[in-house]
Amino acid sequence: MVLAADLRMLAIEGVVREVPGSPYGRKFEVRGILAGPNGRRAAVVSVWILMRGARNPRFLTAYPA
Repeated sequence: MVLAADLRMLAIEGVVREVPGSPYGRKFEVRGILAGPNGRRAAVVSVWILMRGARNPRFLTAYPA
């Protein structure tokens, strides 16, 4: 649950960039730094989609930057 909350916060505070979409909606890439439970920090990229007709984006994936 901590990772999910951290990814949601990153989506709010990170650097957001729209990327080529899909037939399902608009896609966004969010770059930022996440801290792990041991205090180490890592640059990550998360990808979100705003489905057609939806009000809130959905998380798709995350990977190291």
